[in-house]
Amino acid sequence: MKQMVLAMGLADEPTLDNFVTGVGNRLALAAVRAQTTTQGEWYLYLYGAAGTGCSHLLKAAASEVNRLNRNQAVYIDLSQAVHQPPAEVLDQLDEKHLICLDHLQAVSGNAEWQEALFHFYNRCRDGNGAKLLVAGNATPQRLGIELADLESRLSWGIVIQLHQLDDDEKLQALKLRAVERGLQISDEIGQFIIARAPRYIPELLAILDQLDRASLTEKRKITVPFVKVVMNW
Repeated sequence: MKQMVLAMGLADEPTLDNFVTGVGNRLALAAVRAQTTTQGEWYLYLYGAAGTGCSHLLKAAASEVNRLNRNQAVYIDLSQAVHQPPAEVLDQLDEKHLICLDHLQAVSGNAEWQEALFHFYNRCRDGNGAKLLVAGNATPQRLGIELADLESRLSWGIVIQLHQLDDDEKLQALKLRAVERGLQISDEIGQFIIARAPRYIPELLAILDQLDRASLTEKRKITVPFVKVVMNW
């Protein structure tokens, strides 16, 4: 019975609608949203520290395009993909509407992948309208890309930095994700969690997931005392 209850917990699916921009990330969301349509830039580069939302936006953009046009977008985590030959990963992807390449810093020091990405960029630019949405943890010039031609290409077009949310914006994001799960998180509970938890959004959502599962299992509402018990705070 316990496993059946835990299986009912809702996964946190990144969408464009549940991305809380705060003050600093409105331009990034607008640019990504435009890319999922027939409008927007053909190439967009996002960068930011861990937890700022680059991966959220890339996954959400791919999901949005696939929702409207089945199998016309792909999300690739380069930190995983670099362990495969680039041809196996990139072959024919330039025929898609949108290709989302995440964690570009992972190709630093990998000459084979850098060469492949350089040619892939050119194929997308010169091809049939494929759009590129790329993200890394720094500007193109600070990724450690040794291939000068690739670094140059990555710098062409729109480059947007994502910023960390402040505590009020994190509270908004936490409450929004709670509502999507059918949970009620008051400001008091949200502020209690944010004051004691790691400040990155992924860690906050992991805590929400843990509380959701515990609440379902024990059939209890989420209160400050309940959070203290579940999280051992």
